[in-house]
Amino acid sequence: AHCSLLRSFDLTSTTDFIDNTENSFTADPQTAQGNNETMTAIRSRRLSTLLMLATMRVSSAFCVMRAAGPRFMTASPSDGKPQPNPDRPIQLLDSIIQLRGNVERGFGRGSKKLGFPTANLPTSLFQEALQDLPTGVYVGHAAIEPQSRQPYKAVVNIGYSPTFVDQENPEKIVEAHLLDYDGGGDFYDNAMRLQLGGYLRAEKKFDSFPELVQQIGQDAVDAEYFLTETLPYRDMGCDVFVSSTDSWVGSSGGGETASWEIAAMSDFLKKNGIDVSST
Repeated sequence: AHCSLLRSFDLTSTTDFIDNTENSFTADPQTAQGNNETMTAIRSRRLSTLLMLATMRVSSAFCVMRAAGPRFMTASPSDGKPQPNPDRPIQLLDSIIQLRGNVERGFGRGSKKLGFPTANLPTSLFQEALQDLPTGVYVGHAAIEPQSRQPYKAVVNIGYSPTFVDQENPEKIVEAHLLDYDGGGDFYDNAMRLQLGGYLRAEKKFDSFPELVQQIGQDAVDAEYFLTETLPYRDMGCDVFVSSTDSWVGSSGGGETASWEIAAMSDFLKKNGIDVSST
């Protein structure tokens, strides 16, 4: 249901039409003087029409919000929060990447040091799946078994955490920050399904922690924007992998405890009826 789109009304063109109709009665002053009652009726209908269209537009917007999830609200620049950048480059992956495994305890960096709590997958079980995957920041969706009723939007770091000097990870790690998670409890030992569809940026070493925190904040609001507002990322959460709690074992590797599946993006989009021809 959240993949459907609703058309909004163009109030500007509608008011222009009504204004032109009103002007046709006022072009001739003599005619206008003899049509005061008609002018009053037109103005009354004009107000009623505008109120009706405004109500319909608000109703339409509400339906979009209810069907597609909360829309990202741009914060005021004066509050110091990062703003979404719609023009930021994002790369659609050639393959959809789906990982499933139990959430494990990480290094405690996400929430304690950076302020962005993460759900981490056991790296030792996914090295084969990750070996050819570039390090960096990805966007996608996640589901937690068995509690998820709808997928979470996620921004995901895959890499070695080079900014943490002398604490770099010996192997690639998977750290998922769930953007719309309300923070009610942790996921340790619960199975997480993680789906990656887009690539935001390469991993880099920052000169300071404040720079790293600022960039993570920007990554988060940009990921929220792309996953809420743009195709095909917005509709990738429709896939049964993250929208269903039915049992799942990936076909590309692993077993019941931890597995993965990597498939052509074109096949994934076709399977889910996601049309990107106009994007």
